Amino acid sequence: MKNNVFQKRSLIFALFLTFLAFYLFNQATASTPTNIQCQKWDDAFLTIFYGSLLGIILAVVGFGFVAGLLADRSWFLAKHPYLRIFLVALAVFALGTLVVIGGPLTGLWFLNIDRSYFYDCGNAKFDAPGIFGVIGKGVVVISIWPVLILLFVAGAGIGGVITLIVIEIIKSVWGLKAQAKG
Repeated sequence: MKNNVFQKRSLIFALFLTFLAFYLFNQATASTPTNIQCQKWDDAFLTIFYGSLLGIILAVVGFGFVAGLLADRSWFLAKHPYLRIFLVALAVFALGTLVVIGGPLTGLWFLNIDRSYFYDCGNAKFDAPGIFGVIGKGVVVISIWPVLILLFVAGAGIGGVITLIVIEIIKSVWGLKAQAKG
């Protein structure tokens, strides 16, 4: 019985050593990416960022309206549209930041961008267009992640302001005061 347990443990240990050797061999033979590869991955990440920024604005506008309809009227947030829109903007910003900036570092998504972009391309020199052609020219986009976070905050704020403007227009045209005026 003891011999059987020892054989199982030694097999597991041998498998572990095999996987460790394979991992270390792959790490040793992995080459640093070229500037062309870094530029392609940078362009792909920039495209994902632009789409996500637009998605954050539209999600705040959409969920800003829908949250009021889905919430029960007895719930206090349903009665306070400014607070409700702020909380929606905060939640959409947090989710967008987690998915777009935090997500690639885990390697769980963004399959068209190699993980080495996030770790090895930080010092690469190529003609990077920058964000909106102005911010971070010549710099890998992921290396200026604080600016990306600030732009996501600005996008959530823009979405919130658009939502508030539309709500005020709707209230002035179809709201209680407009109905009372006749």
